[in-house]
Amino acid sequence: MTSYCNDYNSWLQYQTYDITGHLKLYGQNPEIEITLGNGLYKGRFGFTEESQQGYYGREWKLIAEIHIEFMDGTKTIFGTDETWTVRRSNIIFSNLYDGEHRDDCVPAIAPSPALVKDAPKGRLQERKSLPVVIHEEFASIELIRTPLDETVLDLGQNFTGIFRLKINEKAGTKVHLQFGEILQNGNFYRDNLRAALAEYIYISDGQAKIIQPEFTFYG
Repeated sequence: MTSYCNDYNSWLQYQTYDITGHLKLYGQNPEIEITLGNGLYKGRFGFTEESQQGYYGREWKLIAEIHIEFMDGTKTIFGTDETWTVRRSNIIFSNLYDGEHRDDCVPAIAPSPALVKDAPKGRLQERKSLPVVIHEEFASIELIRTPLDETVLDLGQNFTGIFRLKINEKAGTKVHLQFGEILQNGNFYRDNLRAALAEYIYISDGQAKIIQPEFTFYG
């Protein structure tokens, strides 16, 4: 979701975070992990044919620096380079239109060294847009069983957001959530979304947990 809308050929917005509390929490040897999604750079975005497979690029890319100021006033900067490693995430698909797939049964793959790549064309600069944040939280007000035997959670109003759901299913169970804005003839209706799948697919590893999307949102 960061940094939301960008024309990657014109500018690259970066975000800053205060991680002091995390360094104190994890002690002398903390690990920094950054998860990358397709987003607006690599994901499907727009209506042209070329925009369906990554309008700006086809690779995941990251640039990051960790600035540390010590008690004696000295400073150190750790930047992304070939010493960083890359591994596969359990989020195996993400797209603003089509949603997100998370498979907690995906086997682990050994990390591999990061590669140095060319930066996008845009100029690196501070965030221009407001951050995407949670303004309100809604609980479902009704569980509906439609005439077509669909199970629908009614949140009481139309809004843009994500969900948080507690899952406790046996290993291999597939949980498939779809999102829509209205009912028609008492049934779930999504034809107005055209080709957008607007879904979330989760494969359980048998452990109870709370799931929520990382790289998409829904209407």
